[in-house]
Amino acid sequence: NIINASDYPDVQELAIATDCVISDYSTIVFDYMLLRKPVFLCALDLDHYNALRGVFPIIYDLPCALSQSTQELIHSIESYDQDDYLKKLDEFHNNYPVYDKGDAAKQIVSKIQSIIG
Repeated sequence: NIINASDYPDVQELAIATDCVISDYSTIVFDYMLLRKPVFLCALDLDHYNALRGVFPIIYDLPCALSQSTQELIHSIESYDQDDYLKKLDEFHNNYPVYDKGDAAKQIVSKIQSIIG
């Protein structure tokens, strides 16, 4: 059961309601990885996109499979191993730690107040 929810207005609701995400170059994959949910990258036009706009090199370090064809995507989904994914995910977060503690707005307000007195 696959639903194209790319036009849904609230990505946070989608992240909670869905079991996994199939994406191309969207940063939504980072939200899903924080939820420890499966991520599948499907970049059918990676070479063209990279030549035209460029991609951040981190895309090649993500703990999920990077498929460049529909067949590769299907194989990635069929061979998904949760234990392996979570192990790679933990390694990824060790290499690229998350610094957000959930209180960014509070920190900004405090910084502004300290500047203006």
